[in-house]
Amino acid sequence: MDDILSASARAFRDARTHELARTLAFSNILCLGRHTITATLATCGRQHVDWSSVFRLFEQERIDSVSLFAPIREAITSQLPAGRPITVVMDDTLLPKRGKSIAATKWNHDAQGPPFAHQIIWSQRVVQISAISLADTVTPSAARAIPLDTILLFQPCKPGKKAGPQAMEHYNEQRKANTANAVGRQHVGKLRAQLDKEGHGDRPLHVVIDGGYTNRNVLCPAQENIVFIGRIRKDAKIHAPAELEGPRRGRPRKYGAPLARPGELLADKSVPWRSVEVFAASRVRTFKVKTHDRCCWPSGTQGQHVRIIVVQPLEPLHDKANKRRLYFTHPGYIVCTDPELDIATVLQAYIHRWEIEVGFREQKTTLGMGQAQTRTPKACSGIIRFQSYCYAILLLAGHAAHITVPPRPKWQKQNTNNTRRVTTGELIAIVRSEMWGKAMGIENFEDFARKRPQEAKPPKIEHALIDAILCARN
Repeated sequence: MDDILSASARAFRDARTHELARTLAFSNILCLGRHTITATLATCGRQHVDWSSVFRLFEQERIDSVSLFAPIREAITSQLPAGRPITVVMDDTLLPKRGKSIAATKWNHDAQGPPFAHQIIWSQRVVQISAISLADTVTPSAARAIPLDTILLFQPCKPGKKAGPQAMEHYNEQRKANTANAVGRQHVGKLRAQLDKEGHGDRPLHVVIDGGYTNRNVLCPAQENIVFIGRIRKDAKIHAPAELEGPRRGRPRKYGAPLARPGELLADKSVPWRSVEVFAASRVRTFKVKTHDRCCWPSGTQGQHVRIIVVQPLEPLHDKANKRRLYFTHPGYIVCTDPELDIATVLQAYIHRWEIEVGFREQKTTLGMGQAQTRTPKACSGIIRFQSYCYAILLLAGHAAHITVPPRPKWQKQNTNNTRRVTTGELIAIVRSEMWGKAMGIENFEDFARKRPQEAKPPKIEHALIDAILCARN
């Protein structure tokens, strides 16, 4: 972790600011409880020192976001073989808030609400672009979503009823320019430009998105050396490419004959299934797919040629003892803007898209994204980006160190073949043991020593301080 933090020194104005940010990064990872700025200051022992320099670090934008994530981009691309595409995932999430004067807060639709009600929540919305880092770059394997950038969305305030037409026109322009789709597409283009500048122009950029981003605002017009992979509706209208025609009256046709919609293609028994092997849920599995290899999606990609992939749902697993269904999967409908891209590559990238959802949960619960009590626009945006940066360096350090999987508690399923990946909570426990181990008398850093009382019924809870601190979960 210290090597990655040292490589990010050019993102700060001077050495003193870099040293302060380095201390805050370790404190944010080690912090117990809510991850407010004051809590991180107390974690590094600065609760009795002037704290204004810490607030100026975020309020006055003393961190260059492009240079901050440059070592992370370089570390991820260096793991890939030559010519291998760079796969990133883009999605957004909500950070619940309560104060009405906090920047970038508004009423947003809560996706975690019940399906029978339109639930809203007062919150901030952030868009994140994360790179897919594989445990094994040669064979199919599990992946982690490592953040490359996190953007806080700022929606303009609507003018009052007495505002003139120019004010309303300016408001509508700002509102369209600050949507999640517009901001996401803009930063994908910036990421492509940064990769080209850093010498990775020969690597294609595969961007995996959810259904909320699979639309014309993100996919059109086509961007050079960027391939989008997203979820499409089952009733989307699909057309064949326009055929070359001789001289005729009227405008030339942009699309050919209508093709079967994705839902209809799923039910069409005349089209055979094709087997594709990809890594999912800890092992390589076989999926059955159908495709429209080269077609047009007028409402999404207009005249671009795309490939539509329909994934057959897995058979539901039943519990015969309790006579109940354990799980049921729905079919998948995927669109890829490169019709020549391998089907297994497209499906594998889309399955890895779920890792950004795991990353959102860990950043908000384990590392406390959104818990800092800041109000101004610069401070809110800066602390959120800095916390995602801390999460990224933690995952990269754990991947580069080849850490041995620590033993799990007795109530969790034990993995004897040592194939499971180290969780974020276990990585934080390892960092705590290395930072605080000597102060607590730990000499064996490979594993936590187990000290148990000799008496069967001790009068107090003894020898539990080390486990309580190192294994604490926020």
